[in-house]
Amino acid sequence: MNRATGQRFRATVGEIVPRSADASWRSYDQCILSVSLNTAPFRPPRLNAIVSWINEHFKRCKVVLGDSIYRLTLEAKGMSSDREAREKAIFEGKRFMEESIKVFFGGPCNFEVTPTSEIERWPSFVDYESSLWELIRQNPSFHEAVRRDAVAFIERQSASTRKAATSKVHLCERYIVEEMAIYSALSDLDLNLDVYPGPELPVLVEVVSGRYQEAPSALRKRINVSLVLAEEGK
Repeated sequence: MNRATGQRFRATVGEIVPRSADASWRSYDQCILSVSLNTAPFRPPRLNAIVSWINEHFKRCKVVLGDSIYRLTLEAKGMSSDREAREKAIFEGKRFMEESIKVFFGGPCNFEVTPTSEIERWPSFVDYESSLWELIRQNPSFHEAVRRDAVAFIERQSASTRKAATSKVHLCERYIVEEMAIYSALSDLDLNLDVYPGPELPVLVEVVSGRYQEAPSALRKRINVSLVLAEEGK
């Protein structure tokens, strides 16, 4: 609940990817919650609704705090250097924790926070990232799918022309590849079910549907539960 406005939100299931997991996802007792920094769903009162829903459905939740990966968003928005963007991204991650950590306590689910700045040091992440870039080089169809989603993200964020957006495409491709490598590394720990307040990336829908058999098997085991957030009373 937002004490300033009295707003309350509730979370409901929007879509399950893949569709074959419509029933089986309920048998999982743990999930991942991927936090996108400085976005509306991860601020109260929407964040409270997400956490409440997870408390109702899971015993354990790995909160993946997207700090280091956020640097790519900052660079795409015009921050001049990778170092500056990384420092800002890590700072924003710490600020999120200071402001929001209490939201994760008090319910039956055990929440554990792991930042992407930690995951990116795992050998499994490094290996998966390398293999995904190799897949991009070897499979034009997969590369086009990643590029399509990168361009779509940029064009949602601004009214820039396609020419302006194209100069940022590689940064967003890197974001998508890092995200897929993170999910793959987590899958090795039997963390295959991701909860997120929004639709799955189309390229990930295609991966779990079996279109890219050369993609890491860990990534192809992924399940996404897309949540819809709605203000109560509306």
